[in-house]
Amino acid sequence: MIPSHNSFTGQSSWNEVLIYNWGPAGHENVTEGMRRWIVAFFYDPARAHSLSTAQIFQRKMTVTGERVPVLRLDFVAPAAQRFQFRTEDQLLGA
Repeated sequence: MIPSHNSFTGQSSWNEVLIYNWGPAGHENVTEGMRRWIVAFFYDPARAHSLSTAQIFQRKMTVTGERVPVLRLDFVAPAAQRFQFRTEDQLLGA
């Protein structure tokens, strides 16, 4: 993923994976099967508003009864520091 990301210099790219929500027709919670696959929301500190966007998705997930973290993904950081969990990035009251 890192080499692929770096090959898009100067281009805007969408960083969201869209997956069809499945479930039996007429079932009151058709997204139940999908929730178990979302384990975190990532943001790139080099992109404007990416943290606030990740926090919006974190809040939406909390409404479903699931709490997932927001993780910082810094593509230019050393490998050992590329992924970070930061308390200040979390919507604790969400």
